[in-house]
Order: sequence, then structure tokens, then C-alpha cells
Amino acid sequence: MNKTNVATRLADLGKIHDERNAIYGDNYMHIGEMMMGMFPHGMEIRTADEFNRLSLFYHLLGKLSRYARQMPEGGHEDSLDDMAVYAMMLRQFDFLTAKSE
Repeated sequence: MNKTNVATRLADLGKIHDERNAIYGDNYMHIGEMMMGMFPHGMEIRTADEFNRLSLFYHLLGKLSRYARQMPEGGHEDSLDDMAVYAMMLRQFDFLTAKSE
């Protein structure tokens, strides 16, 4: 079948969603609760650097919550690897932005 066909691509993406949902459930629906727990007074993001830092932080949080969902089954290796990478990216970002100040 033609992979450029919109209906075919959407059906394929639906399958990916179902596969991931079977593993992680509605994980994405709980990130806001986690953020409120960590930042009960909210946060103000004004600059591109602050948005960059927040983006990396969100990636870490998403992977952490995915790992948490898989803890009863022994965890999730991929999420741990991803967290390590995002943590080092955030560390590098913090270092580079601190140097430029």
C-alpha cells in the first residue's frame, strides 16, 4: 500500500498509539500534577533559555513517569537510558548558559 496515503499513515500511527498506550497508559495526563507538586506556586518562563531548560526538564519528567508506570514489571530500561541522556543534555545546557552570563 502507498505509505503516503493519509488514511494509511493515520491507521499506522493509531497502531503505534495503541502499542504505547498498552505500556504507558495515560501517562501524559499526569505530568501537570507532577509539575504542580514540584512548582506549587507556578513558574514564569520569559526567555528562550528558560523555555529550552523547561523543555529538557519535561523530557526528563516524561521518562521518569514512564519508568514509574513500569516499576511493578521491573522498570523500563529505555526510559532510564533516555533520562540519562536528557539529564546530561540539561547539565550541558546549564553549563553553557551559565558561561554566557
